[in-house]
Amino acid sequence: YPSKFGGRGRVFSFSHGICGVCFKQGKSHNWSMPAGQTFEQAMCERGQFSDYELRRLTQDRESFFSVPIGQSGKFAKAVLYMDSPRRETFGDRTFSSIEQKTKELFIPLIEDLLKDVT
Repeated sequence: YPSKFGGRGRVFSFSHGICGVCFKQGKSHNWSMPAGQTFEQAMCERGQFSDYELRRLTQDRESFFSVPIGQSGKFAKAVLYMDSPRRETFGDRTFSSIEQKTKELFIPLIEDLLKDVT
């Protein structure tokens, strides 16, 4: 997802959102919507999305997680991204556990698949 480049809210510049930060820094990130802030305010402030890009995002998400996959120079080869409509799903209390499980269960499989592609 998405199919080609027309998928909903999934093709953005590397300067945007939690995936862009993860891609550039090569480390896992999590973030939850601040209480009292609208989705639009938080995404413009934190994710640096434009009004046009904002319309392409899934508006009911409140917590986000990204983990880098592989390394290509100083950048990640890919980023595994997850989001949830529940603020606490990818909050600070769950970050270490989710990061560990993701790195143990999914990343080795995805890195193995990437070997065939790159």
